[in-house]
Amino acid sequence: LRDLLSKVEKLLPTMSETHRRAFLALYVLFNKLAIPEMRMASLEHVLSSHQSEMERPSVEAMLLHLLLGTDPAWSLEEHQAIHDAYLRDQGRRDCLRMPPAFKAGLSLALAERYRLSGNAEHARDLISIAVENCPGNSALCQIEKSFDPKQAIPWKIGVPLLCPSQSPATQRLSAGHCIFASDVSDPG
Repeated sequence: LRDLLSKVEKLLPTMSETHRRAFLALYVLFNKLAIPEMRMASLEHVLSSHQSEMERPSVEAMLLHLLLGTDPAWSLEEHQAIHDAYLRDQGRRDCLRMPPAFKAGLSLALAERYRLSGNAEHARDLISIAVENCPGNSALCQIEKSFDPKQAIPWKIGVPLLCPSQSPATQRLSAGHCIFASDVSDPG
């Protein structure tokens, strides 16, 4: 992957915006997961050169936030617009493809932001969308069934799952606080 990302570094300026965002997301994710010795030498330069592009609302940035377990600095309206555009366009040939659990995670992350803003009904609607996008996932069905506006929605599925450690996030995952877990009876 490092060899590919070395080539990507050189090609970024000539890529279409869509391809550049996708490769930047891969680049950032790799470098967040890699041990320091394996990170790309040009990381800081690439990030500073493309920071504004990665901070703008986009499907790629939304997925990156999901995988890293971070909240975007976008307004709820911007986040909602990107979420809805992705769901509307996901059948298009040029649309970013992702596993159903990631699609569900995008909806859960947005639902949690709405829950925190006090809009429990919209949060509930987004949880239903998550269930629709990952049919048969019993953990998601349980989240929908037991939704409580006073309890956090377990949406953080990213780095701790991909790169296990003894972090508090991993401990929460092992306790079933993840949409990939088989039991989420205590999503707190």
